[in-house]
Amino acid sequence: YEPLIDLVRQLFRCDGRAPRASALRSGRRLKVAILGAGMGGSALALWLRDIFGDQVDIAVISNGPVGGRCQTLEFEGCHYEAGASIISEVNILFKALMARFSLKKMELSCNRPLAVYNGTRFLFSTASNAATSGWRWAAEILTTWKLSWRFGFLSLLRLKRLSKCSCAPNFTRLYAALRDGATYVHPRELLSTLGHGCLCLTERKADQWLVREMGLPGAVVRELAEPGMRCNYGGQSCGALHALVGLVSIVGGISSKCFAVVGGNSQVAESCLAQAKPR
Repeated sequence: YEPLIDLVRQLFRCDGRAPRASALRSGRRLKVAILGAGMGGSALALWLRDIFGDQVDIAVISNGPVGGRCQTLEFEGCHYEAGASIISEVNILFKALMARFSLKKMELSCNRPLAVYNGTRFLFSTASNAATSGWRWAAEILTTWKLSWRFGFLSLLRLKRLSKCSCAPNFTRLYAALRDGATYVHPRELLSTLGHGCLCLTERKADQWLVREMGLPGAVVRELAEPGMRCNYGGQSCGALHALVGLVSIVGGISSKCFAVVGGNSQVAESCLAQAKPR
Protein backbone atom coordinates (compact mmCIF):
# COMPACT_ATOMS: atom_id res chain seq x y z
CA TYR A 1 0.00 0.00 0.00
CA GLU A 2 2.98 2.35 0.17
CA PRO A 3 2.66 3.62 -3.43
CA LEU A 4 -0.99 4.51 -2.83
CA ILE A 5 -0.15 6.30 0.43
CA ASP A 6 2.55 8.29 -1.39
CA LEU A 7 -0.03 9.31 -3.98
CA VAL A 8 -2.38 10.53 -1.26
CA ARG A 9 0.45 12.53 0.28
CA GLN A 10 1.22 14.21 -3.03
CA LEU A 11 -2.46 14.87 -3.68
CA PHE A 12 -2.86 17.03 -0.60
CA ARG A 13 0.15 19.13 -1.54
CA CYS A 14 -1.09 20.03 -5.03
CA ASP A 15 -3.86 22.19 -6.45
CA GLY A 16 -6.47 19.44 -6.58
CA ARG A 17 -4.84 17.35 -9.30
CA ALA A 18 -3.61 13.89 -8.31
CA PRO A 19 -0.41 12.57 -9.95
CA ARG A 20 -0.60 9.61 -12.32
CA ALA A 21 0.27 6.18 -10.91
CA SER A 22 2.59 3.74 -12.61
CA ALA A 23 0.98 1.30 -15.03
CA LEU A 24 -0.86 -1.68 -13.57
CA ARG A 25 0.11 -5.22 -14.43
CA SER A 26 -0.53 -6.18 -18.04
CA GLY A 27 -4.21 -6.62 -18.81
CA ARG A 28 -5.37 -5.66 -15.33
CA ARG A 29 -8.06 -3.04 -14.78
CA LEU A 30 -9.59 -1.63 -11.63
CA LYS A 31 -13.35 -1.45 -11.23
CA VAL A 32 -14.67 1.03 -8.68
CA ALA A 33 -18.28 1.80 -7.73
CA ILE A 34 -18.92 5.06 -5.89
CA LEU A 35 -22.16 5.52 -3.98
CA GLY A 36 -23.36 9.10 -4.21
CA ALA A 37 -22.68 12.00 -6.57
CA GLY A 38 -22.22 14.65 -3.91
CA MET A 39 -18.98 16.55 -3.42
CA GLY A 40 -17.21 13.56 -1.85
CA GLY A 41 -18.21 11.02 -4.48
CA SER A 42 -17.59 13.39 -7.39
CA ALA A 43 -14.14 14.42 -6.15
CA LEU A 44 -13.19 10.80 -5.51
CA ALA A 45 -14.16 9.87 -9.07
CA LEU A 46 -11.99 12.67 -10.43
CA TRP A 47 -8.95 11.77 -8.32
CA LEU A 48 -9.22 8.10 -9.26
CA ARG A 49 -9.23 9.15 -12.92
CA ASP A 50 -6.21 11.38 -12.28
CA ILE A 51 -4.30 8.55 -10.63
CA PHE A 52 -5.18 5.59 -12.85
CA GLY A 53 -6.29 7.17 -16.12
CA ASP A 54 -7.90 4.66 -18.47
CA GLN A 55 -6.86 1.77 -16.24
CA VAL A 56 -9.93 2.19 -14.04
CA ASP A 57 -13.64 1.73 -14.76
CA ILE A 58 -15.65 4.10 -12.56
CA ALA A 59 -19.37 3.80 -11.89
CA VAL A 60 -21.14 6.50 -9.86
CA ILE A 61 -24.45 5.38 -8.39
CA SER A 62 -26.77 8.08 -7.09
CA ASN A 63 -30.48 8.50 -6.42
CA GLY A 64 -30.25 12.30 -6.57
CA PRO A 65 -28.78 15.11 -8.65
CA VAL A 66 -25.05 15.71 -9.00
CA GLY A 67 -23.80 17.88 -6.16
CA GLY A 68 -25.75 16.27 -3.34
CA ARG A 69 -26.56 19.02 -0.85
CA CYS A 70 -25.04 21.61 -3.22
CA GLN A 71 -27.97 22.62 -5.41
CA THR A 72 -29.02 25.82 -7.17
CA LEU A 73 -32.59 26.95 -7.83
CA GLU A 74 -33.58 29.46 -10.49
CA PHE A 75 -36.33 31.98 -9.79
CA GLU A 76 -37.25 34.80 -12.17
CA GLY A 77 -33.90 34.67 -13.91
CA CYS A 78 -31.82 34.65 -10.71
CA HIS A 79 -29.98 31.68 -9.21
CA TYR A 80 -30.15 30.89 -5.50
CA GLU A 81 -28.23 28.35 -3.45
CA ALA A 82 -30.46 25.75 -1.82
CA GLY A 83 -28.69 23.44 0.60
CA ALA A 84 -24.96 23.82 1.15
CA SER A 85 -24.99 27.51 0.29
CA ILE A 86 -21.68 28.69 1.74
CA ILE A 87 -18.11 27.40 1.73
CA SER A 88 -15.66 28.10 4.54
CA GLU A 89 -12.20 29.47 3.78
CA VAL A 90 -10.74 26.55 5.77
CA ASN A 91 -11.94 24.10 3.07
CA ILE A 92 -8.59 23.72 1.30
CA LEU A 93 -9.58 20.97 -1.14
CA PHE A 94 -12.76 22.69 -2.32
CA LYS A 95 -10.76 25.83 -3.10
CA ALA A 96 -8.16 23.74 -4.93
CA LEU A 97 -10.85 22.21 -7.15
CA MET A 98 -12.27 25.65 -7.85
CA ALA A 99 -8.85 26.79 -9.03
CA ARG A 100 -8.53 23.71 -11.21
CA PHE A 101 -11.82 24.45 -12.98
CA SER A 102 -11.26 28.24 -13.11
CA LEU A 103 -14.36 28.91 -11.02
CA LYS A 104 -14.67 32.26 -9.27
CA LYS A 105 -15.48 33.07 -5.67
CA MET A 106 -18.32 35.32 -4.59
CA GLU A 107 -17.39 36.89 -1.28
CA LEU A 108 -20.18 37.04 1.28
CA SER A 109 -20.51 40.31 3.17
CA CYS A 110 -22.44 40.98 6.35
CA ASN A 111 -24.95 43.24 4.54
CA ARG A 112 -26.32 40.52 2.28
CA PRO A 113 -30.09 40.07 2.70
CA LEU A 114 -30.77 37.84 5.69
CA ALA A 115 -33.98 37.19 7.57
CA VAL A 116 -35.15 34.72 10.21
CA TYR A 117 -38.74 33.49 9.76
CA ASN A 118 -40.46 31.29 12.34
CA GLY A 119 -43.34 30.17 10.11
CA THR A 120 -45.60 33.01 11.22
CA ARG A 121 -43.56 36.19 11.12
CA PHE A 122 -40.07 37.52 10.53
CA LEU A 123 -38.14 37.65 13.79
CA PHE A 124 -35.15 39.48 12.38
CA SER A 125 -33.90 40.95 9.12
CA THR A 126 -30.73 42.74 8.12
CA ALA A 127 -30.63 46.23 6.67
CA SER A 128 -30.51 46.45 2.89
CA ASN A 129 -28.53 48.84 0.72
CA ALA A 130 -31.83 50.19 -0.59
CA ALA A 131 -32.89 51.17 2.93
CA THR A 132 -29.74 53.27 3.29
CA SER A 133 -29.91 54.89 -0.17
CA GLY A 134 -27.24 52.56 -1.53
CA TRP A 135 -24.66 53.35 1.14
CA ARG A 136 -23.11 49.98 1.86
CA TRP A 137 -21.19 51.10 4.92
CA ALA A 138 -24.38 52.50 6.44
CA ALA A 139 -26.20 49.21 5.83
CA GLU A 140 -23.39 47.30 7.57
CA ILE A 141 -23.46 49.61 10.59
CA LEU A 142 -27.25 49.40 10.83
CA THR A 143 -27.19 45.59 10.55
CA THR A 144 -24.53 45.37 13.28
CA TRP A 145 -26.64 47.60 15.51
CA LYS A 146 -29.79 45.53 14.89
CA LEU A 147 -27.94 42.30 15.68
CA SER A 148 -26.47 43.74 18.88
CA TRP A 149 -29.81 45.18 19.95
CA ARG A 150 -31.69 41.91 19.55
CA PHE A 151 -29.08 39.39 20.69
CA GLY A 152 -26.56 41.36 22.74
CA PHE A 153 -23.03 42.24 21.67
CA LEU A 154 -21.33 39.91 24.18
CA SER A 155 -23.53 36.98 23.13
CA LEU A 156 -22.64 37.54 19.47
CA LEU A 157 -18.97 37.73 20.41
CA ARG A 158 -19.25 34.47 22.35
CA LEU A 159 -20.90 32.80 19.36
CA LYS A 160 -18.18 34.08 17.04
CA ARG A 161 -15.44 32.78 19.32
CA LEU A 162 -16.76 29.21 19.47
CA SER A 163 -14.22 28.31 16.79
CA LYS A 164 -11.49 29.12 19.32
CA CYS A 165 -12.82 26.99 22.18
CA SER A 166 -10.69 24.08 23.34
CA CYS A 167 -13.11 21.43 22.01
CA ALA A 168 -13.47 22.96 18.52
CA PRO A 169 -12.42 20.69 15.63
CA ASN A 170 -8.93 21.43 14.32
CA PHE A 171 -9.27 21.14 10.55
CA THR A 172 -5.71 22.34 9.97
CA ARG A 173 -4.44 19.32 11.91
CA LEU A 174 -6.71 17.00 9.92
CA TYR A 175 -5.51 18.36 6.56
CA ALA A 176 -1.90 18.00 7.71
CA ALA A 177 -2.52 14.38 8.73
CA LEU A 178 -4.17 13.60 5.38
CA ARG A 179 -1.30 15.29 3.57
CA ASP A 180 1.10 12.95 5.39
CA GLY A 181 -0.88 9.89 4.31
CA ALA A 182 -3.09 9.25 7.35
CA THR A 183 -5.98 6.85 6.88
CA TYR A 184 -8.82 5.98 9.27
CA VAL A 185 -10.64 2.69 9.75
CA HIS A 186 -13.04 4.04 12.39
CA PRO A 187 -14.66 7.44 13.02
CA ARG A 188 -13.09 7.51 16.49
CA GLU A 189 -9.64 7.71 14.91
CA LEU A 190 -10.62 10.64 12.73
CA LEU A 191 -12.23 12.41 15.70
CA SER A 192 -9.04 12.00 17.72
CA THR A 193 -7.18 13.87 14.97
CA LEU A 194 -9.76 16.64 14.92
CA GLY A 195 -9.37 17.16 18.67
CA HIS A 196 -9.57 15.43 22.02
CA GLY A 197 -13.01 16.84 22.81
CA CYS A 198 -14.70 16.02 19.51
CA LEU A 199 -15.76 12.50 20.48
CA CYS A 200 -17.46 13.80 23.62
CA LEU A 201 -19.36 16.35 21.57
CA THR A 202 -20.98 13.54 19.56
CA GLU A 203 -22.61 12.37 22.80
CA ARG A 204 -24.33 15.70 23.53
CA LYS A 205 -27.29 17.45 21.91
CA ALA A 206 -26.35 20.64 20.12
CA ASP A 207 -29.00 22.83 21.78
CA GLN A 208 -28.17 21.67 25.31
CA TRP A 209 -24.43 22.04 24.79
CA LEU A 210 -24.69 25.54 23.32
CA VAL A 211 -27.01 26.85 26.06
CA ARG A 212 -25.88 24.98 29.19
CA GLU A 213 -22.16 24.58 28.59
CA MET A 214 -21.30 27.45 26.26
CA GLY A 215 -23.67 29.91 27.95
CA LEU A 216 -25.40 31.17 24.83
CA PRO A 217 -28.86 32.70 25.23
CA GLY A 218 -31.70 30.60 23.85
CA ALA A 219 -32.63 33.31 21.33
CA VAL A 220 -29.15 33.25 19.81
CA VAL A 221 -29.31 29.48 19.41
CA ARG A 222 -32.88 29.41 18.04
CA GLU A 223 -32.64 32.42 15.72
CA LEU A 224 -29.00 32.44 14.56
CA ALA A 225 -27.30 29.09 15.11
CA GLU A 226 -30.22 26.76 14.42
CA PRO A 227 -31.33 28.28 11.06
CA GLY A 228 -27.81 27.69 9.75
CA MET A 229 -27.92 24.08 10.91
CA ARG A 230 -31.32 23.54 9.28
CA CYS A 231 -29.96 24.89 6.02
CA ASN A 232 -26.80 22.77 6.21
CA TYR A 233 -28.33 19.50 7.39
CA GLY A 234 -31.64 18.95 5.65
CA GLY A 235 -33.90 20.82 8.03
CA GLN A 236 -32.73 19.09 11.22
CA SER A 237 -32.94 21.15 14.40
CA CYS A 238 -30.50 21.65 17.27
CA GLY A 239 -32.41 19.07 19.24
CA ALA A 240 -31.87 16.42 16.56
CA LEU A 241 -28.16 17.08 15.91
CA HIS A 242 -25.25 16.31 18.17
CA ALA A 243 -22.96 19.08 19.39
CA LEU A 244 -20.04 18.31 17.06
CA VAL A 245 -22.19 18.72 13.95
CA GLY A 246 -23.68 21.90 15.42
CA LEU A 247 -20.23 23.30 16.20
CA VAL A 248 -18.95 22.45 12.70
CA SER A 249 -21.94 24.34 11.28
CA ILE A 250 -21.09 27.40 13.38
CA VAL A 251 -17.34 27.22 12.73
CA GLY A 252 -17.91 26.84 8.99
CA GLY A 253 -20.55 29.53 8.76
CA ILE A 254 -20.69 32.12 11.53
CA SER A 255 -17.16 31.93 12.95
CA SER A 256 -15.14 31.97 9.72
CA LYS A 257 -14.97 33.88 6.46
CA CYS A 258 -17.20 32.26 3.83
CA PHE A 259 -17.85 32.44 0.13
CA ALA A 260 -19.92 30.86 -2.62
CA VAL A 261 -19.13 29.87 -6.21
CA VAL A 262 -20.28 32.29 -8.86
CA GLY A 263 -22.97 30.43 -10.79
CA GLY A 264 -23.60 27.80 -8.10
CA ASN A 265 -21.59 25.61 -5.74
CA SER A 266 -22.77 22.47 -7.53
CA GLN A 267 -20.52 23.39 -10.48
CA VAL A 268 -17.55 21.92 -8.62
CA ALA A 269 -19.15 18.47 -8.38
CA GLU A 270 -20.44 18.70 -11.95
CA SER A 271 -16.98 19.62 -13.25
CA CYS A 272 -15.41 16.74 -11.31
CA LEU A 273 -17.72 14.19 -12.92
CA ALA A 274 -17.38 15.78 -16.36
CA GLN A 275 -13.62 15.18 -16.23
CA ALA A 276 -13.84 11.82 -14.45
CA LYS A 277 -16.18 10.47 -17.16
CA PRO A 278 -17.75 7.64 -15.14
CA ARG A 279 -20.24 5.33 -16.75
